[in-house]
Amino acid sequence: MGNYLADGIYPRWLVFVKTIRCSSDERNDYFAELQESARTDVERAFVEYEGVQLISWANDDADEASPSHDVVTPNVRMRVPHYEVGRLKEHADMRQVDAHIRLQKDLIEELWARKTERR
Repeated sequence: MGNYLADGIYPRWLVFVKTIRCSSDERNDYFAELQESARTDVERAFVEYEGVQLISWANDDADEASPSHDVVTPNVRMRVPHYEVGRLKEHADMRQVDAHIRLQKDLIEELWARKTERR
């Protein structure tokens, strides 16, 4: 699962590396400075590639016959094709707010350690 540099409008999911607003901590400020700089660079580099390329993908597995699995939620039981089970799990995994917070803290500490090593 990849990570994407994101701004404040995105949810706190594991796949989004968001900036920190209104921080009073030097480490958090340093992280926010680097994240926002990198995000701006990426936006400038790829803005021309938006549109058709983002939606022109195909799932080759979708046409293949495969077994199904039962997916049970508190109020719903449904039959899901085998190739969809992995996608459902990945979708649930990426929406973990706690994992997002841990990732952000780990990134902050890693960047701060690299900064202090250079001094």
